[in-house]
Amino acid sequence: MKDYQEIIKDTFERMKRNQAISPLLLMTDQITDEKLQQHAKYVSLEPGEKPLFMADVKMVMWGRVTGLLVTDRNVYYRCMAIKRFFRSFAMLLSARNQGKVALTDLHEISLGNWVMGSGTDTSYLGHRLSINDNVVGTLVLGRYMSFDKKLVENLETLFKVLV
Repeated sequence: MKDYQEIIKDTFERMKRNQAISPLLLMTDQITDEKLQQHAKYVSLEPGEKPLFMADVKMVMWGRVTGLLVTDRNVYYRCMAIKRFFRSFAMLLSARNQGKVALTDLHEISLGNWVMGSGTDTSYLGHRLSINDNVVGTLVLGRYMSFDKKLVENLETLFKVLV
């Protein structure tokens, strides 16, 4: 079995040297009980399970509408399905898709194209999250009208070492 804690720790060290790390990406020591409470809608840790990294994106008006947490055992996610044309309605009225996948069952995790509103609302809505060749929904990776490029790069780097 892979030692995910060591793999992620080494990857963060490499990322610190080679690329900037987004303030929206939390490492193990930054994931407090308070942060876990804020993500409790989709995360329920098993006894002894240790968080490795988390995308902690809080939207100004809507709070944490999506989320991603990777532990030494599982990937937890909460995504939205875009069903409306305008950003505000999409955030408030879209269905939520959430779940977890054991790291031992993970053979693919990636970010797809970023999604924009249509019509007169062309703001950023999120990135498609794919797990095991299945698009599970849209993950918001920015706070305002655009995404955090550093966060996307960081997650792509981390996803490569998980599988």
